[in-house]
Amino acid sequence: MFIDFLNSLWRDGVHTESLVDRLDKPGWLEAKLTNWNITIDRSPNKVELKKLKELRSWLYDLVVKLTNKISLNQEDVKQINQYLQKVSVHRKVVIKTNISSNLYL
Repeated sequence: MFIDFLNSLWRDGVHTESLVDRLDKPGWLEAKLTNWNITIDRSPNKVELKKLKELRSWLYDLVVKLTNKISLNQEDVKQINQYLQKVSVHRKVVIKTNISSNLYL
């Protein structure tokens, strides 16, 4: 689901004009959620859609940092934990500086 969400801003990798925001396509989000057995009672409104796009952009930036072996900053970790608190199973991200891998769940 995470990869589907990140890839909702789609590029073909060749043409700069090929950028397509699938979140703007009617029914795309609902179809993807159905694939993951998630049902919603309505499509997101403009404000919610804007927030989804901001979340996607922020998550993409985190993925770029991590794949380039750049540590997440305290604000990133704080934001991740705020999102994690909103779900029924609570996990918390903690940064450990004295161990080779410094990101733990």
